[in-house]
Amino acid sequence: MKKISRYLIITAIAINPSLYAQTFLSGEVLDSHSGAPVTNANITIKESDIGTTTDAQGMFKLETDRELPLTIVITHIGYTTAEKTAMDSRTMRIDLWPEAVQLAPVDVSVVRLPSHYDVSSARQSVSASELRTRAIQDFQEITRSISSVVISTDMDGGQTISIRGSNANETPVYLDGIKINDSFTNVADLSVINMEDVDNIEVIKGASTLPYEVGAFGGVVNIYSQVPKNTELLFSNSLDLNNGGNGTATGRLSYVADQFSVSSQLVKRARLYQTFSDDIESENLFGSAMLNWNLPTGNVRLKAISQESQTLQGDTSSFNTNSKNQLYNARYTGELPRLGNDWQLDYAYRKDSFGVSFWDFSTRNPLYTQEPHGNNSSYRIAKFIRHGDTETLLQFAGSSEHYRGPSTTAIPPIFEKSLDLQLDRHDQSMTLVSKYLVDSDVPAMNQVVFELGIRYDDVNTTYSWDEVRKYYRAGEDDPSRVDEITDNAFNNHYIVAKRLGFKLAGSIQRFNYTTFASLGNNSRLPTLQDEFLRKITTAEIYQETGLLKEDVNTMDLGIDFSYQARPGSPITQFDGHINIFDNAYVNKLVLRNIPGQPPVAVNSHDAAISGVEVSGKFHLPSKRGIVDFSSMFLDLNEPAVFPGKPSYRHTSGFTLRRGDLTYNANMWWDGRKIYSETDGLYLEPKHNVDVSIDLQQDWSHFALNSTLSAKNILTYSETKDELIFSDQGYLITYYDTFQLVLNVRVSLK
Repeated sequence: MKKISRYLIITAIAINPSLYAQTFLSGEVLDSHSGAPVTNANITIKESDIGTTTDAQGMFKLETDRELPLTIVITHIGYTTAEKTAMDSRTMRIDLWPEAVQLAPVDVSVVRLPSHYDVSSARQSVSASELRTRAIQDFQEITRSISSVVISTDMDGGQTISIRGSNANETPVYLDGIKINDSFTNVADLSVINMEDVDNIEVIKGASTLPYEVGAFGGVVNIYSQVPKNTELLFSNSLDLNNGGNGTATGRLSYVADQFSVSSQLVKRARLYQTFSDDIESENLFGSAMLNWNLPTGNVRLKAISQESQTLQGDTSSFNTNSKNQLYNARYTGELPRLGNDWQLDYAYRKDSFGVSFWDFSTRNPLYTQEPHGNNSSYRIAKFIRHGDTETLLQFAGSSEHYRGPSTTAIPPIFEKSLDLQLDRHDQSMTLVSKYLVDSDVPAMNQVVFELGIRYDDVNTTYSWDEVRKYYRAGEDDPSRVDEITDNAFNNHYIVAKRLGFKLAGSIQRFNYTTFASLGNNSRLPTLQDEFLRKITTAEIYQETGLLKEDVNTMDLGIDFSYQARPGSPITQFDGHINIFDNAYVNKLVLRNIPGQPPVAVNSHDAAISGVEVSGKFHLPSKRGIVDFSSMFLDLNEPAVFPGKPSYRHTSGFTLRRGDLTYNANMWWDGRKIYSETDGLYLEPKHNVDVSIDLQQDWSHFALNSTLSAKNILTYSETKDELIFSDQGYLITYYDTFQLVLNVRVSLK
């Protein structure tokens, strides 16, 4: 009997293979405007009840016993319904077209919990798809599409960012929620960011962003890394065909199994920078690893980054660096036993070793040297609470910064000073941001949001230094007098930052708008570098004058709006943004140059920044084309306090997709940049253009992406003639020279 049953089963399977054959479908659902993944979109096979939903990365997988081809239906609130026919098992890409633009979006994902509470701030983002189609190799290049952002390049190739005219040490930068600004200068070096690993870049503008940190005067930059979607081996090589020696090579291995993914990558980047005196060669070698694990109750993410940078000035050894840093962070988001949902726990550790002759370039004196090293550890505990019409963020955070740095300064042949400085800072903070939402049945005012935020910081700082001063008589090698000084100082600061926000959203027929306003007060302590520069000066008047806490009173008014055009119009939709802001500073810190030695940090008692931002975006009927523009106008009452910031900045561009090809062009105009009014150091207005063409081909187990980009088309030479400079003036011109970049990415799935 068993033999007969087995025979019948085998015969039935042979006659009807559909009894055991399975079809697997997978795909990625994206917002057609921003390129961001669409979470929780409904995926169903047409005329059936078989379906699934997209995950946090917009990905879905579906299994059925039906045969190909199959048509799937994709739906999501706020988007038009889409259909896609699968002819084979290749991963599909599906773009959803918004029915109504989501202005100032509310991101309730606990992975990006803090940004949810900047509802009354202007925000702008750049997606991974835009980075790829423009062949962006360095963070500096994103400024060509964001008018409010300026990125400067240091003498060793480091890249620093400022927003709305602020300085780099006032702008915190977060990688996956962890601050990467170094402990000494409070400046983030963006040259260590691997653009191949970036999923999204978010710029939050405004001087009162409380959830991140006290002292974020310019705004906040969030960089989100890619989470592996598929098991793959990826190779990427980017070459500057017009400038030999410039290129980036990347290798990445990713493994995905159910709710678990792990990835690692290694990157080598080489750059040649041209200055007015010497050529500078810079090489970065860094690697990273990430583990992402989706648990039934939450998400665990671990990441480690190691970076090493070597710099050589020309053929000499007068300006060599070998800097290293490591960053480790661990994060859990989700549910805690007996404590409910919407928790976020973070821990990070950063170690820096700069190893740089710090002042050789400006002073030409090898006796001015500095070899700093330090470390920073931080934690954050955040809880998101919903109760009726009220939403509240409660956050506890803390950090410990330590700096050690021997330094020598001299005025040969009469004076020499060596200094061993130790600086330590400990910060404990509590942040409370609460929103009260009022919904209305009136379309013209369908939502009103009131926001109140307060942040309290307890900052303890300890300064300790051992100093030896040697005085020489003319013509003598032995010192005539030696002074040994040991000193200690301790500062305790209680800082309170406040924020009051308001948002009103509504729609009138085809017009949707969101208007917002915020008032705030923020404070910032001198950085460890500021205190260091004050102590190593040979001018006693600056040593005896203590640095004061900075304060800023800020006002921000803005409106986001969109207009849905009628069918048959040249455009389908127009998105616009207008923003007015004003920052009034008290006790602003500024670096004052002293001939023959490093600059000294002092307080300026009157500084202010005010400005206007305007931007717009036209969506073409094909759903594959976008034309955009943005402008910023700045009024700086003391340009020397905010050096290198343009008086205005305009950007414009377009993106056009046709099949596997994407065409892109960007143009930008910068106003006059003043570096020093005293020395007459400034850069005249300039403009430039980038164009690129991107080809994306995807098969079942193999993907090829190639991009050819022509950068700085209007500039073929250095800009020396545009600059009036003193002996202390310099300019990096790598990003002002013509580049023809070929980027090839090969992915084995």
